[in-house]
Formats: sequence, structure tokens, C-alpha cells
Amino acid sequence: MVLAILGLIAGIAIGWMLAMQKVASYGSQVKDITPAAPVAMVQETVLKPEWLAALGGQGNIQDAEFIAATRVRVEMRDGSQLNEAALQQAGIAALARISPQIVHLIM
Repeated sequence: MVLAILGLIAGIAIGWMLAMQKVASYGSQVKDITPAAPVAMVQETVLKPEWLAALGGQGNIQDAEFIAATRVRVEMRDGSQLNEAALQQAGIAALARISPQIVHLIM
């Protein structure tokens, strides 16, 4: 029984030492790695051009994001520039006003 415990302790110690050697050897490899060049993000717009015009133009939009498959949340700087009739002509089925500056476009 004592021999088994001593063998277990020796096995753990040897395994730990081997792991430490492996970690130490990674240090020299990591120094040789050069960072990758940054990749430009592709920025997609959620708003169609005709929707954008009916919302007062690009300058009036603070944020626009899909919040469901058929719903876009739009935050405007000036909610009075919103043209509901133009949005409906552009294919928006309904409009939900969350606040004077925030609307949900329902497609």
C-alpha cells in the first residue's frame, strides 16, 4: 500500500515536471509569432435606401439593428423627420413607436 502511494506521488511529480518543461518550451515559440494584420470589418446596413430617406436620411439615424427576423429597431436623432407614408410605400407593413426617437419597423 505504501509502495502504491509512493508510486502515485512519483508519477504526479514526474508528470508535473514534464508539463513545466513543455510550458517553458512554448515561451520561445511564442516570441517568434508575429501578429496578424488587422482585417477591415465589413459594415452592412440594415436600412434600405428608401427606408433611410423616409427616416430623415443617414444623418438622422443614431442606431439601426435587427431585433427579430421581421423587425428593425431604429433610433433617430429627430423623430419628427419620420415619414410614415413613405415607409409604407417602401414596403414596411407597420410601425411601432417606442419613444419619440425610437421606432420598430415591422416588415
